[in-house]
Amino acid sequence: MEGGIVDPACAVGTLLDFAALHPADFPARGTFFIKQTREGGSDAIFGTADLAGFKLQSLVSWGLEVGVQPVGEGTLDSMTAEAAQEALALAQVQLAPLLPGYNALSIALPDDQPPQNAELLRGGTSAGQTYAYQGAVLPDAGLAGSPFMPNFDSYKIPRLPAGEIGGVSWRTAVGASEIFVSAGE
Repeated sequence: MEGGIVDPACAVGTLLDFAALHPADFPARGTFFIKQTREGGSDAIFGTADLAGFKLQSLVSWGLEVGVQPVGEGTLDSMTAEAAQEALALAQVQLAPLLPGYNALSIALPDDQPPQNAELLRGGTSAGQTYAYQGAVLPDAGLAGSPFMPNFDSYKIPRLPAGEIGGVSWRTAVGASEIFVSAGE
């Protein structure tokens, strides 16, 4: 781990190894959020533009999810509805050449700010391109509660970054007793 970021290859290897040891109880599950540039550059995806499609297809073949991040400048809440829809649609459009036929189900909001009209996260159209997301995650927002809890909002799912928060392990920051909260389901 460097600078609080987990190497995706290590994370995937750990997930797959653990799932192989416990296939009935712990299948490999995880979401890897990718972000591309407005110009469609994929060099930021695992640091290798020429292998980006292969790597993303491998994740999907292993049962892992690929999510996206909005494409554009500024925060979604500061954009017009049209600009927010463009940023949300472009994320899906740019994924298509790398993962043909794959529709990202979730989007990460790197700034914790949904568009002014939060319904735009659910779906929309921009320049003839449609998009639809079933959930949105917010970074540094704490631990996610159970999806069976009455107040669960799939468009405001908190997540903790892999690694450290301000130089402190996230497990230390949240306290060992708060690792999982069950809704009793």
